[in-house]
Amino acid sequence: QSGLLILHKILRRSLRIMAKPFYVTTPIYYVNAQPHIGHIYTTLIADTLARYHKLLGEDVFFVTGTDEHGQKIERAAEAKGVEPKTFCDGISKEFKDAFESLGMEYDYFIRTSDDSHQEQVQKMWMELESKGYIELGKHEGWYCVSDENFCTELQVMEVEKDGKMIKVSRESGHPVEWIEEENFKFKLSAFQDRLLEFFRENPNWITPAFRQREIEQFVSKGLLDLSVSRKKKICKWAIPVPKESKFKTEEEHCIYVWLDALTNYRTASIVRQTQPEYKDKVHCWPADFHVIGKDILKFHAIYWPAFLMAADLPLPKRIVAHGWWTKDGMKISKSLGNAFDPVEKANEFGLDALKYFLLRESSFSDDGDYSDKNMIMRLNGELADNLGNLMLRCVSRTINKDAKVPTPGAYTEEDQALINAINDLPGIVDQKMQDADIQNALVKIFEVLIKCNQYVTAMEPWVLAKKDTDRLKTVLYVMIEGMRIIGLLLAPVMPLAGAAIQDSLGVPANLRQGKENLKFGVLPGETPFPEKEPPVLFAKKLKPKEAPKVVKKEASDVTAFDIRVGKILSVKKHDTAETLYVESVDLGEEKPRQIVSGLAKHLTEEQMNGAMVLVICNLATANLKGAASDGMVLCAVDADGKMEILSPPAGSEVGQQVTFPPLEGVGWIEGQTLAARKVQKLLKEFKTDADGVACWKDSKLTLPSGVCVSTFKNAVVK
Repeated sequence: QSGLLILHKILRRSLRIMAKPFYVTTPIYYVNAQPHIGHIYTTLIADTLARYHKLLGEDVFFVTGTDEHGQKIERAAEAKGVEPKTFCDGISKEFKDAFESLGMEYDYFIRTSDDSHQEQVQKMWMELESKGYIELGKHEGWYCVSDENFCTELQVMEVEKDGKMIKVSRESGHPVEWIEEENFKFKLSAFQDRLLEFFRENPNWITPAFRQREIEQFVSKGLLDLSVSRKKKICKWAIPVPKESKFKTEEEHCIYVWLDALTNYRTASIVRQTQPEYKDKVHCWPADFHVIGKDILKFHAIYWPAFLMAADLPLPKRIVAHGWWTKDGMKISKSLGNAFDPVEKANEFGLDALKYFLLRESSFSDDGDYSDKNMIMRLNGELADNLGNLMLRCVSRTINKDAKVPTPGAYTEEDQALINAINDLPGIVDQKMQDADIQNALVKIFEVLIKCNQYVTAMEPWVLAKKDTDRLKTVLYVMIEGMRIIGLLLAPVMPLAGAAIQDSLGVPANLRQGKENLKFGVLPGETPFPEKEPPVLFAKKLKPKEAPKVVKKEASDVTAFDIRVGKILSVKKHDTAETLYVESVDLGEEKPRQIVSGLAKHLTEEQMNGAMVLVICNLATANLKGAASDGMVLCAVDADGKMEILSPPAGSEVGQQVTFPPLEGVGWIEGQTLAARKVQKLLKEFKTDADGVACWKDSKLTLPSGVCVSTFKNAVVK
């Protein structure tokens, strides 16, 4: 048997060597700002996935880094009076320091200013050029320096700033400038059909799935060829087009930022393969997961796969595109002064507690919201009470006087029920983690943790310690093995607590990794606990004192309206009024609202069903021909009386609130409705402008993904 065991270990090690490493990346972070919660959250997701696959005993490659080229960086460095490389060195170090402070264990930190990266970008250029996908042409159009992005005429709009009318990107609101220059273009238009076919064949390529549907819709409307260079006199801080290029130009060109930046994922994998210890191992490309924020999905889900298709390279296996973070229900912004430092929160509440909160609180489908109140609720309840208490009960010297893992006796029906749940848990968690669904993996772990605590309460080991020591040994063994496996599964999220649990239970190093150790009964009986007292995993925090309530007054402008994005879930004709529809609308609340609209003569039920809409939410409930209506769907009406729903911009999400720049703040009061007279007065100022942009007076109805636009221009909105 010992010989078979040795052979099994050798075979397992050989399979591990032959297996492709698990390769996970963050985006490379642009060095125009210091690290913030968005960067930390993205890196935490990737770090957790990397740690989980290490737990399974796999070879793992986790890459993060900084994106350092471009006109914006050049200008920022100039403003500071330093060279671009010096400027980038400082910000890049800040990212490294932040990740180190928060315990992120990446394997490779790539910088686009590295010589190795320049070499790979130029090789990628030559590969695309040799296959006929890069051509020299002339570009005329709008360019946004802040976004490092070209915009079409439909993607820009005119706004007033400092008394002047300027053009800005509809998507970001950043200024654009008109350029006419010779540059190189990548034939992105040639990949429309291939991309759509790939999306159809890989319906789960992007998580969450609705973001993939958005990308498919975007691509199906047609793709324009993509500018991939700028003249060096315009953007000096960039990688030059290779001298070997067959195209000869009067002026030197540099490679445009997105071809440069996206190629980092290939660079990192190639650099790894050149290291002596990896030369004979399986190449880690393609990446298993690109973890990114939703704002850069277009570049990763359209440009990057098109580049790879053109170069005949495998595409990444999955993309995770998560939402943003708010604080106390408000968008985080400099003007509100509500940004928070994750390092400070880790020092205040504990590093593992912060990591758990961020991963448990937010799903990839929605934006996450941080508040000290919710942080403390999860810390005190889920971590201190549930996890911490089970740990203390397992190692309590009052109950377990021998301070060791006991040898169990026969299992009862109650024991076996919990053992089955513990044995099923790793497989359930693995299904979630293979899809990067960390939030629901944590939900499943804590469901079994609660069962373990319920088992302890029912078995009363503190009573058995006085009455039945044989039965106590079995109960303790079930508790300890449950705690051990839960601790292993939580370690990728909370590595400090995970290690402390294994240490306190006396688990040897060889039992802390590998699928074979994620099953009940692995820990031998008579394993001694360490002599020192086990640590308290999580200390409770007092709830923050609530600030005194301030009596608010409603605003006299449009900010008095609570307007949110909704989705019509169902629609039907009113029972007695032929001009009315009765809709069920999801607004991101506990349950959908019923709203009655006078649209039956203007729009079909098919046009209404599933539509994304803008809803005024803080109106008094109205009774319309016997049907209650809790809100108002905004529509545009042209000069001929035709109506259409005023839709939010693409990428908007249910529950998001409309803002009205330059007006700031929230002028409505939670739980209060507006007086009918005030509603009518404010509604008179709604309109669409000459570009079809919905406005209240001169304030554009704005969401994170852009402004709200109708096909009706100079129309009434009501």
